[in-house]
Amino acid sequence: MLSNDIQNHERLYRAVKRSKSYWLDSQNRPTSAMFKDVNGVSVDRDGGREEPEIVRFMCEVSLPKRVKGIASLSVSECLETGADVAPAPSKVNPYHANIFLDSSDFRRYNVQALRLARASKLIFFDEAKEWTQ
Repeated sequence: MLSNDIQNHERLYRAVKRSKSYWLDSQNRPTSAMFKDVNGVSVDRDGGREEPEIVRFMCEVSLPKRVKGIASLSVSECLETGADVAPAPSKVNPYHANIFLDSSDFRRYNVQALRLARASKLIFFDEAKEWTQ
């Protein structure tokens, strides 16, 4: 069973859905839009799994047919921006968590989203899967 104590060394994985082409720039780098949602953004914790297993789980279990790409960043990178990371496990996805930015300060919120985007690396991209606008 995965602990509810999220550790700084853990990695987080954010799915780039087929309907969110603006989450990547022209060089397929994450944009700040990927982290902008006042209700928090969904991520998966690594949970001690290797990246191939994380990619398989996200593509086949948590978001089947919707994953175009997956970006990764560390919990410590989130915390350094002042963002909060909270576990939100479900029956289907015990690895689910949310990243919350400071929505009380619009400028800080935008800076946090930009810093998270810059800290993120695309670790999976499905060239064959079409964007659905």
